[in-house]
Amino acid sequence: RSSMWLERLTDIFDETGADKVNLIAHSMGGLDGRFLISRHGLHERVASLTTVSTPHHGTYIADYVLSQPERIRQILANLADWVGSQAVDGAEADFRRALTELTLEHMNNSFNPAVEDHPDVQYRSFAGAAGKGTDIPINPLLRIGNGILYQSEGLNDGIVSVDSARWGSFEETVDADHAAQVGLSLGWSPRFSSNHFYLRLVRDLAASDL
Repeated sequence: RSSMWLERLTDIFDETGADKVNLIAHSMGGLDGRFLISRHGLHERVASLTTVSTPHHGTYIADYVLSQPERIRQILANLADWVGSQAVDGAEADFRRALTELTLEHMNNSFNPAVEDHPDVQYRSFAGAAGKGTDIPINPLLRIGNGILYQSEGLNDGIVSVDSARWGSFEETVDADHAAQVGLSLGWSPRFSSNHFYLRLVRDLAASDL
């Protein structure tokens, strides 16, 4: 995925003439951003990386799904791949491969040690919480995962726990499940406005010295 983002960022630099960009990334996009900065040398072109519900420390959901029968894994893979393709125009998702890379063991013992933060880039993070342990309704499609993850990692948005989303300077926990954070209702009508949330992030970055 990082190669796809590198190509898109190159187009943005060419079109705008900008020297640097501020990246805002949701979920695994935050891991892509960290990889771009660390392994593709984009620390010279990226001023900051803001991640939203990124599983920086993995998610027990990955461990749990990998332990299930093949039929259940296939159903979940089809759903997740569809959501991924809807979230970003032209993007492709590979849920099965992502699962193996999002386990607690892989993220903490392989990915994080190999993908180090760069001192010239500012890293900020946001988490999301809904369902168990909160008074925020959660999308019915995320309810089972929310309960499973709550028992293992505590407050979460149905996919990523608050603790796992913490990276760099932790800003806040938003009242929204994982899908609502990027405006995907999946047939559900959340209270949260993703448009207002990301507009606030952009305005904050514009007002900063970055």
